[in-house]
Amino acid sequence: MSRDPREPKSTGAPSRRAFLRASVGASAGAAAACVSSGAPPEPVEAPAAQRQNVLGLKVDPIPRPKVAVIGTGARGQVLVRLLARLEVDIVALCDVDAQALAAGTKLVTDAGRPAPQGFGEGGDEDYLRMLDALLTADGVGVDLAIIATPWRWHVPQALAAMERGVHVGVEVPVAYTLEDCWRIVDAAERERVHCMMLENVCYGREEMMALNLCRAGLLGELTHGEGAYIHNLSAQLGSGVSEGLWRPAHHLARNGNLYPTHGLGPIAQYMGVHAGDRLATLVSMSSPARGRRAHAERALGADAPEAKLDFICGDINTSVLQTALGRTIVVQHDTTTPRPYTRLNHIQGTRGTLRGFPGRIHVVDRSPEHAWEPLDAYQDEFDHPVWKRLGPEALGQANTHGGMDFVMLARLVECLVAGEALDMSVYDGVAWSCVSPLSEQSVAHGGAPVAVPDFTRGAWRG
Repeated sequence: MSRDPREPKSTGAPSRRAFLRASVGASAGAAAACVSSGAPPEPVEAPAAQRQNVLGLKVDPIPRPKVAVIGTGARGQVLVRLLARLEVDIVALCDVDAQALAAGTKLVTDAGRPAPQGFGEGGDEDYLRMLDALLTADGVGVDLAIIATPWRWHVPQALAAMERGVHVGVEVPVAYTLEDCWRIVDAAERERVHCMMLENVCYGREEMMALNLCRAGLLGELTHGEGAYIHNLSAQLGSGVSEGLWRPAHHLARNGNLYPTHGLGPIAQYMGVHAGDRLATLVSMSSPARGRRAHAERALGADAPEAKLDFICGDINTSVLQTALGRTIVVQHDTTTPRPYTRLNHIQGTRGTLRGFPGRIHVVDRSPEHAWEPLDAYQDEFDHPVWKRLGPEALGQANTHGGMDFVMLARLVECLVAGEALDMSVYDGVAWSCVSPLSEQSVAHGGAPVAVPDFTRGAWRG
């Protein structure tokens, strides 16, 4: 992912510190309302004007989708490379960083495809010029906009595309304020277009196998789940490049679960959230914020500017959600402590339990009593049909998170080509993302419960 286009590139520690301080204002707007004294704020309600629900939305088939990619930094380049292997036309790329734009273009031409139109030299909002140029009478057209930019750009870029009738695939999180979650939902409903958050973990082989066996009833009635994003990013966030240019500002301005969707998304799918259940209530607490400063002191010295920044985001945030049916989900976030990577991926039912990292399972009347079995032992029986079909090609792609990135994009394109409903709706993206601002509210009020909005306005009941 390339730099935040609103900020200059870092040229050293002093300017980096100035950048982080200046960035707080851009990231803290939503957080400021969550830290005032008094009772927890009421959940944002749906606007009075009702829109037509898009749960299960189907649109006319698009035989060969025309795709534009906004953001061709590290993450964007992964997506461009994979898109170039699919039956799509990559018609345009946009990035304010000329080197990132050139790298993305080369990925397309190296795959034997025509060079896409390039945009970004016009500044921060050149993506608007790109969309308008593609959609003019003499433009080539565009069906799908893929957004892989810093978090603060996700909402304005997704809205700009949807308001022009373009489907959207947006990197995680789709938004990090409740107001913006509603804006995304309203636009998707008003324009009748897809807006899918690109939650790649939902397409991991183990996660899709877990989904398959849950739907087959192997674990019985599901009652509890646990997910997490435990990933020590201390070096990356202190690097001054790529995400290190803008992501630390969130740790300076916000205290909560800043990145909930990797752990929560699969659990929500196992439980059928928005297919007979929904997220209803959340409570959240954070540990002290020590990890970022401790890493800076070890790596750079106690007198380094980074070691003096006032990070407020707790090292470990634990949020607990309850669904409308009473089921519970624990979601943790930790990107600053020296802890091995895990997403937990735990799902509990009345007849068994599954847990990831490493993958293991226990099933009543199948597993040895009080003992785990390796999850791989169930792969032949429960490997998801999508992985059986796309897995061989997915596993052949380097640096794609074990193939999940390829499966995610391939499924998105398949659904557009066939005119089918997408695997994840706009409601999934906002419900999973809103855990972030809701956790900030709860943490600011001592772990008080907060209501999760019903973005489907009742359609989750079916």
